[in-house]
Amino acid sequence: MRPGTALTLALVSAALPGCFTADAERTASLCGMKRLFSGLTGDDVVALSVAVVERPIGDRALNQDLWELVDEGVLDSDRRALLGRNGFRVGGVGGSPPPALYALICSDQSCCDNPRRIQLRSGNAHSVPLGPVQATCVFHVDQDGRKSAVDLAQARCHLRVVPKLAQGGAVTLHFTPFIKHGDLKQKPVAVRTAGGELQWSLQFGQDEECYPGLAWEMTVGANDTVVIGTRPDAANTLGLRTFMQSETAAPVQRLLVLRVGRVLGDPRAKVDAEGDDVPLAIQAGLAE
Repeated sequence: MRPGTALTLALVSAALPGCFTADAERTASLCGMKRLFSGLTGDDVVALSVAVVERPIGDRALNQDLWELVDEGVLDSDRRALLGRNGFRVGGVGGSPPPALYALICSDQSCCDNPRRIQLRSGNAHSVPLGPVQATCVFHVDQDGRKSAVDLAQARCHLRVVPKLAQGGAVTLHFTPFIKHGDLKQKPVAVRTAGGELQWSLQFGQDEECYPGLAWEMTVGANDTVVIGTRPDAANTLGLRTFMQSETAAPVQRLLVLRVGRVLGDPRAKVDAEGDDVPLAIQAGLAE
């Protein structure tokens, strides 16, 4: 038996029982197929099941075994190389998460952010925070062969994802890294009224540093899984600062997992694209 296979079986046997707790079953019964049609509906609605996995830095599962099951060729070689120089690692899996990844999502010890379901209309954005606020966030950004130093205080890293409908029922996901930082301050923000009109509103918020030059797109099918992480050797990069925290007593490394689904307009005539085979661990996190 290959070492990776043995680890997969060990992870599944050790972590799956955590998925079937009474609380998880109760949540799943509330958030199963009946719950899938609450909230937004329409043929332009995309559902994202989002989970953040957390393990010790250098963990073999997060840095080797899982990536043997993930297709990193979902991005073209130039974009993949650019993201690699900036510490990001991106891949996709057709269909449900593989057992090793499913086990990590299920585990109370490794899933630091319970899977949750986000519903968005095509073209709308959702921001995923990754890790806690960092007192200081220092890294280099590598673009066009040039490196620039960044030093931010009270910073929290995020990924902004914008889903857009594609041909054949697929979904194109656009990801942009950005960081909120500094003190809270009042800022004018454009908000939409109930009547659909835009107006200015003063809201408290932090400054943002956005990195559109490091954005990427990937087109996936409904039910496909996206995996985003970093490498422990990606020193002084934005990706490492986003997915790794080494300044604590127990240094940790994170992995972002998203599963794409479609919310169809007429639940009486159609079935949600995720279907009955949504893993219980994902169903258990569908609460808003």
